[in-house]
Amino acid sequence: MTLSTRAIVKRDPLSPRRPDLNGRAGRRARAHTDAFGQAMAGALTVTRIPASGPLPVPTAPAQTDGWRPMAAIPVQQLESLPAGEQPETGGRLLCRLCGRWYRSLGHHLVGPRHRMTPDDYRARYELPATRALMAADLRQAQAARASERLANSPELQAAFELDVEDSPRRARWAVQARARKAETEPRAGVQRSKQMMGEILAQSSRRRSEQLRREFDELARRRGYRDGEHLIHATVGLSHPQLGDLLGMAAHNARSWRRRYDLGSGYSRNPEQLRSAAAAGRRARSAAVRAGYDEAARRAGYDDIVALLQARGNAQAARLLGVHRDQPQRLRRRYLPEPLTLTR
Repeated sequence: MTLSTRAIVKRDPLSPRRPDLNGRAGRRARAHTDAFGQAMAGALTVTRIPASGPLPVPTAPAQTDGWRPMAAIPVQQLESLPAGEQPETGGRLLCRLCGRWYRSLGHHLVGPRHRMTPDDYRARYELPATRALMAADLRQAQAARASERLANSPELQAAFELDVEDSPRRARWAVQARARKAETEPRAGVQRSKQMMGEILAQSSRRRSEQLRREFDELARRRGYRDGEHLIHATVGLSHPQLGDLLGMAAHNARSWRRRYDLGSGYSRNPEQLRSAAAAGRRARSAAVRAGYDEAARRAGYDDIVALLQARGNAQAARLLGVHRDQPQRLRRRYLPEPLTLTR
């Protein structure tokens, strides 16, 4: 048997085979790679960040266009960020270690770049222990999934119905939560969060106070006064229960409104002022009641309440005014100068 003079080389099956980049497959791969690179270069835009100056606020990309890369913040500018602040914009969080933007910082921090736990990151930048290191929409989606899981799981519902004392695990978690809260109380982020929450609550309280003041002014105008302040000062001769009956509220609420208008916890003790204020209050109430009856008479087709009482009997007047059948007789004694005898 004749052996061929060509050397036979055996390749190790475990060694990787180097691709032939000059062959047909290599040329085709390079063409596809160049085309993909050109397409991505035309689709992606990166915002240029100056080397110095204030930090720019990246704009949020449109949801229909997908997530676009946001330029990293220079490390020199990261040092100017105050403690306790975690920038978030456009659905991404800024990593204060490297200046890059991420949807969630958890996996990025524990990765080979930083090798830091989220708790260490919060402690380094004085963030609250409850500060989630993920975007707001991700937190909302996670909360929605947790709520759905709780609604569809009887076991979880039964576990949440237990008291803390009946669940050793929950009791241990409660102790750890209290310890963590006491530990992170001095952090700048916690103090800033409390300050911001205090400002939010103060603004909400001011808006609610203004709304209540407008409603009280409207109530005073329905009673025949210019506004709430005029009502409070005109009824200084009334006690708290009497003022409450006039306004249709409890006595302690009437006392609260007097305190708002700097009348203190009580009312005037001057007898002359009491008499004059009481008379003014009675006149104002009487005028308000008369205006209401006149309006009802005009709706019924008469000029005022006197014209209606002169033209109709008690039963018909009560039906037109929408009052009790005995009320027209009282109105006749009040508004008519002399009793009217109706002739059939």
